[in-house]
Amino acid sequence: MPQPQKTCQEVTHQRRTLFLLLSPPLMMNLLQMRMSFNRFLPLLPTMRLILGLMNSKLTILHQLSWIRAPWFLVVVRGHGILRIGYVITLSLVILLHLLSISPLYIISISFENRAHITRPRRILDGSPL
Repeated sequence: MPQPQKTCQEVTHQRRTLFLLLSPPLMMNLLQMRMSFNRFLPLLPTMRLILGLMNSKLTILHQLSWIRAPWFLVVVRGHGILRIGYVITLSLVILLHLLSISPLYIISISFENRAHITRPRRILDGSPL
């Protein structure tokens, strides 16, 4: 009779958090785009993926009072395949904003790794893994 074997499974989730410092004109443009695209997002899954930033992933934390202009601190969080949509959206927004020669600063990009390890389980029937 074979000895009981132990297995351990590990699942790692990566989450990307982008901190953006946005000027009021760009902030208003993002909000307007979000409101206008929300009506069509349920019908267009691909567009919803690309414009995930405008669909409930855009969070205004607070208005920064230590800067002369009324800037807004915006946090975008995402994990899994939706990160592709965030990267595409942010790249387009940043490119268009820089072409208009308006100030836009990326404060930081951080990676958050979370590992969920299940308890070892015994294989009692001797079947191969």
